[in-house]
Amino acid sequence: TCQSLAFSSLFSLVKVLSRSDIDTCKRAELEEWLKQLIPVILVGLTNALDNFEEFRNNERHENKPFSVSNKNIIRSLRALTVLVKYENIESVLPLDDVETVFQKVSDSILMPILDVSQEDLNKIFVNEEKVPERMYFDMKASKVDGWSTLVSEACVFIESVCQLDALNQAHRDRIIKTLLVHISCEEADMISYDNNEMIKHRILASYLRSVEKLLLKESEGSIHGKEQIAKAMLSFSLSSMASYVNNGTNKEIKNSASGLLQTCLNTLTLNETEISALAEEAVKCGSYEAWEKLILHVGNGSIIHNSLDHLKVSLEDFTDSSRQLAALNSISYVS
Repeated sequence: TCQSLAFSSLFSLVKVLSRSDIDTCKRAELEEWLKQLIPVILVGLTNALDNFEEFRNNERHENKPFSVSNKNIIRSLRALTVLVKYENIESVLPLDDVETVFQKVSDSILMPILDVSQEDLNKIFVNEEKVPERMYFDMKASKVDGWSTLVSEACVFIESVCQLDALNQAHRDRIIKTLLVHISCEEADMISYDNNEMIKHRILASYLRSVEKLLLKESEGSIHGKEQIAKAMLSFSLSSMASYVNNGTNKEIKNSASGLLQTCLNTLTLNETEISALAEEAVKCGSYEAWEKLILHVGNGSIIHNSLDHLKVSLEDFTDSSRQLAALNSISYVS
């Protein structure tokens, strides 16, 4: 099909354009070809997402020919992810279009899977002119294969967009606002994990990594209110690491929260008293990895003494050997 040819051609063109030995004239010529392919892929993705919404809103899932749309979304996202990683993306695709696709993927695929109620959405968007309508989709009930791949590709795409150096501050501000809305739903316990649990955890972990990527951007093109966001995410990452510390199935969230915690610490200028209070809270919650990061961030071990009583309780808990071992390992690591 025309779309299949567009996919394969785009991959080949970007591969050639990524070579360092392409002269200026040849690069310009190839980029013109690339510009002709992008609208085909964008239209294909839009149509596939429209079919996704139609399928999702239809109660008789098994009677809708969704598998084709599913594959088209996956292929489109893979192509756009490759394109977003192209160093001269601005010359072939307007960044406003990149942001539009980001918002569409987030609103049409990821947010519905998180299954936030309309009442809770109204609370989140209380000061907004337009409140999105609740969209819910139970992947188990749909009886369609490929959900894990679809969500994974969507997450890879949004993370690639957040990594994009070409984004300006306005783009980053709008993108991080979308991410924070989703994260605030988790923080306020608005997301039910009665179904699609692993997929929802994958989405949340991806949002945390995406916020981290945006916080890592330097002053030029950095997000507005960077320090305020870092403070909020510092608290959230600590609570996330504590919540998932004993749950091996949610290691991805814990790892993503750990990376975000370190980035928040590097972004903020916190004094020893503030870090000591955070370290004490971390060890009290049993999040020894977070405690390690906080102790090592100060570097001189001066704040350890404030956590000793809580560490002692953990080490003396002979009913929970894993807790003892985790505490002992952390002490050894920072010693």
